[in-house]
Amino acid sequence: MTVLLQIACAFLAAAFAAPVVRAQAEAASGTVPYAMLYRTLKPAQDASAYPRLKVVPHISSHIPGVKPETIRLVVQSAAGARAVGVAPDGAIDFPMDDALLAENPTVSTNQPKGSLSLGVTLELVLPKQPRWPCADVLAGLAESEPVITSMPTRDPSHAVRGLELFFPDGAHAQVVVRGRSERLLLADENGRVVLMRDAELAEAGAVLEFSTLPLRAQPYLAP
Repeated sequence: MTVLLQIACAFLAAAFAAPVVRAQAEAASGTVPYAMLYRTLKPAQDASAYPRLKVVPHISSHIPGVKPETIRLVVQSAAGARAVGVAPDGAIDFPMDDALLAENPTVSTNQPKGSLSLGVTLELVLPKQPRWPCADVLAGLAESEPVITSMPTRDPSHAVRGLELFFPDGAHAQVVVRGRSERLLLADENGRVVLMRDAELAEAGAVLEFSTLPLRAQPYLAP
């Protein structure tokens, strides 16, 4: 499941995407202190230190028809305005800079207040072949735990209980957990498969086999 954690920001609805944080906030102006965004994104940025994790920052608008590449973010630093690149898929290159943190300039946007979501998706690095050793899966989930624990206002009643896999629409994906026995899982109508973190995955030599490579894999949080 997705865990909702509230974070107040000015013009942004600052959020980590599932499984970390999703939040929204209204504001009085189209600016926000740099430090607020830095603190929001820092725990997930720290995940880059873990080899089995992938951090994907992104931004989107709640207004229908607004394309990500038309969104403008500018860090108004003393050294000059610093534009934040936004790709067509919403990926952003937000500067995580200690000097900017000390200065704490404002960050402005060309979008209406409260209309944007800034997020970071915490994912596991996927294999390049349709077999994924369960030992690697469990190691990736273990790496995700301190990152998730460090996130502000997280729900302490939720923990990493397993793995969520997402497959392309219409792929009718199948996942086989192959160890001492075999278990077949079918993707639901949303292309999603949930694997619980159980003894079956911990068997020596156990692997996941995919009929179709997944699009992404995320820690599954539950009570």
